[in-house]
Amino acid sequence: MATLLPVQAQTSNSSVSGNIIPQGKFLSDSIKVGMPVQYVLSLKHPPDMEIIFPDSSFNYAPFEWIKKEFFPTRTNLSGSTDSVIYTLATFETDTIQKLSLPVYIITSQDCTAVYTGLDSVYLQRLITTPADTLQPIADTDYFPVDLYFNYTYFLAILVGVSMLTLIVYLAFGKRISKLYKLYRMGREHSHFRNDYEKLTRNMSPDLAVQTIEHAVILWKKYMEELEDKPFSTYTTKEIAEVMPNQQLAEALQHTDRIIYGQMSTDQSIRSMRILAYIAKRSYIEKRTYLEKQKV
Repeated sequence: MATLLPVQAQTSNSSVSGNIIPQGKFLSDSIKVGMPVQYVLSLKHPPDMEIIFPDSSFNYAPFEWIKKEFFPTRTNLSGSTDSVIYTLATFETDTIQKLSLPVYIITSQDCTAVYTGLDSVYLQRLITTPADTLQPIADTDYFPVDLYFNYTYFLAILVGVSMLTLIVYLAFGKRISKLYKLYRMGREHSHFRNDYEKLTRNMSPDLAVQTIEHAVILWKKYMEELEDKPFSTYTTKEIAEVMPNQQLAEALQHTDRIIYGQMSTDQSIRSMRILAYIAKRSYIEKRTYLEKQKV
């Protein structure tokens, strides 16, 4: 039994495959977003038949490949049986998710793909109570109120402060507002950079998953303030649509696999650096645009 995919394959029900039909099913009825799920694929065939199972280069949509585990070929009088267990994960939010995988039968003339029947799993929702069904709790406690208040004195101060504020705003308001925005933007970027570097500078292997999760949350909160968009609630796919960038999309997909799959890889540091670079570039673009605005 080989483990690599052929370059070309024909999907066929010809005599090459005959009554040979692969069997595929999930080992659990339900899944959660980002959590591993196992799918078993097996085929019973003549001992002299050469077959190939899909590997990591195959498109498992709507699932993503994590790993596979092969089992030795079992042969008896009725034929040979090959099987493999795939560990997959999904980041889609469809309630029912289905999968059908092929087994490739190799002959001297061609390569025929024979597919399993569709098997499905149910996606468990983490949030089951709609927000609009929650009722506020009334607070009926009594609070004492001071009835003695000098309204004349208060109104005089309020009018004076309002007049002074109006004069200052008319004279310097736009320039002050611009300088304050630039100051606040620089301060927030400095805080983000310091906090992000502290998290990722000395990332130990045993704390890598937790560190990367905190770093991604910090990055989303900063980008939310900078771009004025709800990055904290965006999925990786939505962020890629808002900020089309191949490196950013790959880095976020990699961090999703780490966080939900609980497995760190050698690419983790590179993904963290890409997120930091995107944040810095967005900050420079926003600051340059604001500085060029006329007041």
